[in-house]
Amino acid sequence: MTSNLGTGEFGRQRLGLVGGRAPGAADQAGEQQRIRESVMEALKRNLRPEFLNRIDEIVVFHPLTQEQIVSVVGLMTAEVQERLEERGISFSLTPAASEWLAKEGYDPTFGARPLRRALQRLVENPLSKGILSGNYAEGDHVQVDIDPTANQLVFRKQEVEVAVAA
Repeated sequence: MTSNLGTGEFGRQRLGLVGGRAPGAADQAGEQQRIRESVMEALKRNLRPEFLNRIDEIVVFHPLTQEQIVSVVGLMTAEVQERLEERGISFSLTPAASEWLAKEGYDPTFGARPLRRALQRLVENPLSKGILSGNYAEGDHVQVDIDPTANQLVFRKQEVEVAVAA
């Protein structure tokens, strides 16, 4: 089970200098303890004690970095690729498209969950429509890139080189 209770505390983390110096390991440990206590208070305020008593362990996850979100985009698009391979179609995202999707689909409040819906809406649906309309067929490769002027994804069918035995 996961919950976003107490995640507002992450937005209030102290940044910068601590007492005129850069924060050290002790400062970071203190901050982690403060966040954990805040999350525990949020749980106590929102969940009944008999329910909390049934929870064996509570793990506080920290917000994902942009690099981690781009990695999640890669994992999710690999699943799409597997399904397309059943139809003999391949596709790839340019690094710019992956980063754009990561920014478009990530919400600090809800984590990476909205990323799945964004990938469906912005990548899977257009690919499905392209297959149904006959734009993409077996043997095709579709490259997904970002059009920075329109701030949207563009889909380009690319020729796939086929090796012919002599």
